[in-house]
Amino acid sequence: MQVFWPKGEPVTIWKVYPLLNKIGFHKGTTVDGYAHYENYADIVCRNKLIAKVDHPKHIQNYYFTNPYGIHRAATLGDLEEQIKDLDKLIGFEVMEKGKPLSED
Repeated sequence: MQVFWPKGEPVTIWKVYPLLNKIGFHKGTTVDGYAHYENYADIVCRNKLIAKVDHPKHIQNYYFTNPYGIHRAATLGDLEEQIKDLDKLIGFEVMEKGKPLSED
């Protein structure tokens, strides 16, 4: 199965860190992967999402690869307020922009 994401839509890419009680996320706009990558259909996952983001150099600060893996959830739409509400509801905190995630 392969998913084709619509182009030009807002997207929120996020990840929950249950052992740290945190959620990291960033937002962007979906773009056409075929316009940006040669051989796009044959690379990475089948459900590819390519997004233009505001601060690409800071994105990796929001994701810790071990023990959580590398995969993130992607949801169409700007879900910043809903993620902040979820954080409050379950007692987690939103990771601060520009601060690397650590296990401390």
